[in-house]
Amino acid sequence: MAAGPRWTPSAPTNVLEGHYAVGSGLAGGRPFRNYDIAPDGQRFLMLKAAGSDTIVAPPQIIVVQHFDEELKRLVPTK
Repeated sequence: MAAGPRWTPSAPTNVLEGHYAVGSGLAGGRPFRNYDIAPDGQRFLMLKAAGSDTIVAPPQIIVVQHFDEELKRLVPTK
């Protein structure tokens, strides 16, 4: 078996600015973490702390009732 590249520690560097959720723990008895790393190791995803970014609009949901009737009105077939 061939040896792979060796990891060597270095001084920490700041890669993100802002207020991100930190920590991990248990949710419903199952472990979780607040980040994930892409399979290629080149990108990662972190959860931002709620209310930490005033530029982003708050989450919303749009419910369209009777979608089929609205579609018929907007795109008539005849």
